[in-house]
Amino acid sequence: MNTQALIRGSVLSIGLLLIVSCNMLPSASDNTSFVRKDPRKMEFAPVKAKLPQIQEFTLANGIQVIFIENRELPLLDVRAQLAGGWVYLPANKAGEINLFSDVIRTGGAGNRSGDEINDFLESRAASVETWGGRMATGANLSCLKEDFQDVLGIMGDILMSPKFAEEKLALHRNLRLEQVRRENDNPQTIINREFSKVLYPENILGVNADETTYNAVTRDDLLAFWQTYYHPNNVLLAVTGDITRENLEKSLNAVFGGWSESAVEIPAPPSTPDRSRHQVVLVNKDIVQSSIRVGFLSPLSDTDPDRFAVEVMNYVLGGGGFKSRLTEKIRSDEGLAYSVWSGFNAGWKFPGVFQAGTETKGATTHRAVELLTQEISRMRDGGVTPDEFARAQAAIVNRDIFKYDDPSKIARQLLNLKFEGKPQTYMTDDVKGYQSLTLEQVNAAAKKYLEPENLLIMVVGNPALFEKPLDDFGPVTMIDLEQDS
Repeated sequence: MNTQALIRGSVLSIGLLLIVSCNMLPSASDNTSFVRKDPRKMEFAPVKAKLPQIQEFTLANGIQVIFIENRELPLLDVRAQLAGGWVYLPANKAGEINLFSDVIRTGGAGNRSGDEINDFLESRAASVETWGGRMATGANLSCLKEDFQDVLGIMGDILMSPKFAEEKLALHRNLRLEQVRRENDNPQTIINREFSKVLYPENILGVNADETTYNAVTRDDLLAFWQTYYHPNNVLLAVTGDITRENLEKSLNAVFGGWSESAVEIPAPPSTPDRSRHQVVLVNKDIVQSSIRVGFLSPLSDTDPDRFAVEVMNYVLGGGGFKSRLTEKIRSDEGLAYSVWSGFNAGWKFPGVFQAGTETKGATTHRAVELLTQEISRMRDGGVTPDEFARAQAAIVNRDIFKYDDPSKIARQLLNLKFEGKPQTYMTDDVKGYQSLTLEQVNAAAKKYLEPENLLIMVVGNPALFEKPLDDFGPVTMIDLEQDS
């Protein structure tokens, strides 16, 4: 067969195939299932939060365990959490928790050095990492099922018999000091630090670790913290993975069974201001772009039924990305910034906090502050529209359902609930709380919880570039970074 004949035959075959294929497709008049539907008018069953089977038990020495069996992959995930964090430490030892969480992991444990622990874990593609926070410290474990007993033993050594090697303390102190030395290079780091200081004056929540406080921390301090809080009756464990409850209990008892109980007294959280006052603060820095933050303390707690309405209101204001009012006004309408945001964190043990922020060029700083404050006032006075409410409510419900898409994620959330003394239903009640909201409740929450008259307004930038002075918003307090750092 010559080339032309081959080409003609191929074209004919393809043509016949297309004709047959088209004839096999039903027309819209023959089959109504092919009629396109407007996705905005489609109806779906209400979203429901569903938890997997959760097992809880307590070891003889007081360790409390939350367990979710998950046989999808031969993996184990463990999180240990112990009450006791940096809020319980004196201000002159700020940074101790950072060094504690560094050195308890790298300073060696049991009969291994920190480097030997690293080698052991790397050879098994496993990890054991430690962490420290405001109210708690702990460790996370991840490994293959076949290595679980050995890797759990490493975690046990770190929790029960850390060495806090002096050379590792010196190493991590120097690393942390280098972070401090570089803080003023980043405007966002500056505004995070200074905003906390002004929001919580003369309070541990406003204290930041610096060269003096890091240098004040000794190995004895780390050891004393461990001796105070690291006892089995102060341990919560969240475990998920490919193991039965019976085998898990055997593994946990083999590692932790010899750890003896001891009394642990958790101090009362330090008192903090419960309200803000209006202030305007300028952090003078020679940069071409200004970082802006506004906010206030709030009585909203994380058990207040109003928290659902406040979250929907904040989604419309600045928490909903490109469709939020702040983004549409400051970015889309006026082109002053790339990113604009707001957040309303309900408090646990401490007051809640509202914050909003953006970054803009120096010459539009005043206008950006003006728009931020105006939109907050407009939300408080006018509330959200029915369309905004419906969109935000649906978005939050659909977003929050992903809290339940992974067993380890669920277990860690349940661990936090137990730590905070909340029932498991708190987790699933979120979806119901958002679904049952009304527009009137959201707008009532806006009036109740937004406090534009009490805004702390802070700008990090060069006032020589501002189009107008900031004292239009009130008396300005200047912060000198050279004295403050």
